[in-house]
Amino acid sequence: MQRTINLVGQDVRRSLTPRLLLTILLVALSVLLDNIDAVRYIGNSSDPSVYYFLFFSISFGGLFGHYFLAMLCALPSATGFLTEYDNYFLPYAVVRSNKRAYLASKFAIGSLAGGVAAACGVALLIAVLSFWCPPFAVEEFDPTANYMRSVTFTNGMPYYLYSVYYAFLTGCLWAGTAVCVSAYIRSIYFTVAAPFVASFMLSHSLKLLRVPNEYRIDMWMNMRTVINSEGVTMGVSAIIVVAILALLGLLFMRKGKRLIENA
Repeated sequence: MQRTINLVGQDVRRSLTPRLLLTILLVALSVLLDNIDAVRYIGNSSDPSVYYFLFFSISFGGLFGHYFLAMLCALPSATGFLTEYDNYFLPYAVVRSNKRAYLASKFAIGSLAGGVAAACGVALLIAVLSFWCPPFAVEEFDPTANYMRSVTFTNGMPYYLYSVYYAFLTGCLWAGTAVCVSAYIRSIYFTVAAPFVASFMLSHSLKLLRVPNEYRIDMWMNMRTVINSEGVTMGVSAIIVVAILALLGLLFMRKGKRLIENA
């Protein structure tokens, strides 16, 4: 048990690198890039609202805040296993614990690092914009809309927390996808690009299958629709993400064991 704890602690420390900080900054920047036309008005009398930036990038389906953000989640730690494989470090790493604990730690920390980067990036953007921008514009404020029922015209905190929550789930999902892909493709470039491809395929496959918007996991994660209520949607989204990550983790560990045995 102590070896496993040490292994997890080591993977956590390895994920706390300047690359994590860079990813947080890039996540915040990706949301701004989807609203580049509104950035020049920040600080003017016609300030765009914080809600404007979040909605038109994440909920409305911006390119950077949707697909590019998914790819960024792979940067902090999703390539850790692949890097150690390429450097012939696997046999030495496993000696200090066991194959199952080693692979489980790599997958869990890789996934969580992506979630933390996405959540912190969105939170950073909200914090910075709040210095100059109001939470909502008059024409945007609708306390009866989804995820807006607890906000006031001067307090967007409930909506901000929802945004950070879903950013964390999104980051975990796509970072976990990247970690799993890394064991099969064994290309750093493809590993980083995999979440971009996977997020695109998820959205468009559900659209082609004509799944109603209120039952689409991508719509839930983008805060576009709810099933029954916001709380139920948050819980169901988390359960589905955990289930997908569990499946991806099993696939990763299965392939990872073979790679270790053949190393």
